[in-house]
Amino acid sequence: MAGEVKTQQNQDLTMVVHFKDDIPWTPTTQLRQIDLADEADVAFMYETRRHPKVAQWLLGNPPASMDAHRQWLKSKVPASRLIYLLIHEGQRAGYCQVYDFTKETVEVGFAVHPRFHSMGLGTEMANLLLPEIGKFRAGRKVILYVRPDNIPAVRLYEKVGFVKISTKTDENGVTLALYEKAD
Repeated sequence: MAGEVKTQQNQDLTMVVHFKDDIPWTPTTQLRQIDLADEADVAFMYETRRHPKVAQWLLGNPPASMDAHRQWLKSKVPASRLIYLLIHEGQRAGYCQVYDFTKETVEVGFAVHPRFHSMGLGTEMANLLLPEIGKFRAGRKVILYVRPDNIPAVRLYEKVGFVKISTKTDENGVTLALYEKAD
């Protein structure tokens, strides 16, 4: 059937398999877990985090060097974070993180490389990631923090079902809005 979607389970992730006319096909945009042994994956995430159009919105400082970035990745993955790369038409286009698992919440974060801005890929990334989170969140709330002046991100989060809950000021004096995924 044209456009039919089926799912397949593997040990790490449920894969969505698309069919057109009963023939499996690969969508042009998909998520896959970052491979810390793949230098291109690590370099892409570093470049994205350091890009001025992304770095200005990070909740922490961008890495000072590739070595610092590698060290940060190794300290976070897989202990407390899952990082997925967004692959669009065979190219790395963005990344998303799932982290800070508590009994009550799962926190997420998204970044699209500026070469791919204004293409709807942030929405597509969220729409790919959120169903995966639902499989292991076990009733926990999905939350994220965003700077309220990051208007494109705020619009994206509201578009995919996040609702603003509160604001706070972080230790650096930056105002952050807390959003929660509505069920």
